[in-house]
Amino acid sequence: MMKRRPVFRSFRLPITLFLALAAFLAAAPPGWASGDSQTVERKLRVKAESAPVRLAADAASPAVAALKRGTVVMSYEAEGAWYRIVPELGKEAISLVGYIAAADVEVLEEKVKVSGDFWSGSEAASRTGLEITLAGGYVLFGGGDLDAGTRGLYDELRARMIGLGYTISRDYRHALNGGMELEAAVLWRFHPRWAAGLIGEYSLAQRFNEFEFQEGSHTLGASSTPILRTFAVRPVLRCGILAGGPIELLLSAGPALFFSSFQYNQNVSYAFVADQGTTRDESYSIKARRTFWGAFAALDLDVRLNARSAIVLQATYRFARPAGWEGTEKAYEWITNVHEVNGPEIQGRLYSTTRNSLPVLVVSPQSPGAGAGEAVLDLTGLSLHAGLRIRF
Repeated sequence: MMKRRPVFRSFRLPITLFLALAAFLAAAPPGWASGDSQTVERKLRVKAESAPVRLAADAASPAVAALKRGTVVMSYEAEGAWYRIVPELGKEAISLVGYIAAADVEVLEEKVKVSGDFWSGSEAASRTGLEITLAGGYVLFGGGDLDAGTRGLYDELRARMIGLGYTISRDYRHALNGGMELEAAVLWRFHPRWAAGLIGEYSLAQRFNEFEFQEGSHTLGASSTPILRTFAVRPVLRCGILAGGPIELLLSAGPALFFSSFQYNQNVSYAFVADQGTTRDESYSIKARRTFWGAFAALDLDVRLNARSAIVLQATYRFARPAGWEGTEKAYEWITNVHEVNGPEIQGRLYSTTRNSLPVLVVSPQSPGAGAGEAVLDLTGLSLHAGLRIRF
């Protein structure tokens, strides 16, 4: 039997990185991201008759100058009981760096200045400029004929094995109506409330269906795996409903161009009753692709960490129901020590039809008959994302 491969495994690395980032943000002390550094500016006046200025913050260090009582100097750094100063000496206003003892001066004025780095930014800068967003989450959609058809193919195989006299011992079947999704967005915020740009999304919906049956003392089985991969490019215009504060509510909408590939793999392995040493393996696959347009609307909730970054919670509704899938269909059979048969590869469009009272998918160069129609993927649904937004 095919080994089960959970859908989240394809996203294990980005999900791990995102969870690590979330844990770091939760554990970090307040203000970590601001990168602010504080500088204390002191205005000093010499109160001693003569205050030596030394090369180092040490009474044993050589004196390079002496300041008279009443001299006013500025200091931007303290080291123990010493202030680091830059006095001007002589008529040529020669400056040198030295240290003066705190006991020889009095502080006339003291100011604390905060100098920020990129992360602290300025409030004005954070309201316009470039934005980059990285997010991920879960996507839900209807599935349409691709969901109903793959479930019908699975049920058809299951019914065939029961008709051959096998007893089903385990049975798992899942709908093709959801998966994981990653998003990267680049927007230009040209106004405190308005932004425009481009969003790219990749989603993977994969379901592993299987049942087991007994053949004498052997446990054999069958599996089916529908896989839907979709890459979307979305030009977007976004408006801030509630903007400028620590929490922002943003609404965006626009068209979306989708590039989708669909794959269905079905495998069954069983033994001949007359010859317990011979096994029979059958596989069946469908592959199809489609490029199509859709539309979307999204609502973002930004919780600002600082002037440059924010945690993003996003809900996106999309509308798309594409038909006209082009693809191939192929069957394969292998019997131990007997023969191997590769069936012909059929090319054409993907159709939804009924067989044995069950909805199924087939690839055909023309309509397979009455009641058949081009298979439709119902991608209409909701995405829920969480991520990080950075403003430059």
